[in-house]
Amino acid sequence: MTMKVDSKILTLVEKGQLQSNGVPLLKNRKMTRKDTAVKLLRKLMSTGMRRVEPHGG
Repeated sequence: MTMKVDSKILTLVEKGQLQSNGVPLLKNRKMTRKDTAVKLLRKLMSTGMRRVEPHGG
């Protein structure tokens, strides 16, 4: 999700962990600037993290 606030583009960054039943559990959510979120995503992907499809909600 992205939002434009006072000419800054903000992005929600969500972190979680995979439960034993295979469903990800949301542990943390924060708003950050888009460029910071992209840097974080690239760093995490280079260390072996992977994207998962959204579940429930």
